[in-house]
Amino acid sequence: MKYRNFELRLASLGHGKYSAVVTDSPYGQCQASFRLPPGLDNYRISPHRAGPGESRDLSPESALYGGNAEDSTLDSEQAGRLLFEAAFSGKVGDLFKKSHNPEYSLRIKLVLGEGVNDKETTLLHAQPWELLFYERHLAVELAYSVVRQLDGDLKKHGSACPSWFPRG
Repeated sequence: MKYRNFELRLASLGHGKYSAVVTDSPYGQCQASFRLPPGLDNYRISPHRAGPGESRDLSPESALYGGNAEDSTLDSEQAGRLLFEAAFSGKVGDLFKKSHNPEYSLRIKLVLGEGVNDKETTLLHAQPWELLFYERHLAVELAYSVVRQLDGDLKKHGSACPSWFPRG
């Protein structure tokens, strides 16, 4: 299978805004800014196995440990669509759609960088990027490869990584 690259570098700009810079794609480069959908960093996929034909929805982390989440449960498609529409908005989204070609697979490389605000950098890293949804879940579609990586020495900065991120 032939892949083409789509590298998207994401970082905090401060004041709740993030930069999205396409540094490699079949049709050039661009940049935009966006805001994260509120609350997705607190969502986790339930650790309980789903039965045949059942989906494993995202739930607020507190609900997984005995809280009530009836009003705030998202399914994975909703969460992935919200995240995609935020990070791939404007020029970035236009370039992504142009890069989508049935003749080639697309390797989406999300490079999560440091920003000007440690708390916002932590929120950026805590998003469920594996759930990105554009027409379908990109991470499980054969025509796509979704890779998330940290830029630079982020593992050295404990405050810049989510609490669940492995430190070493």
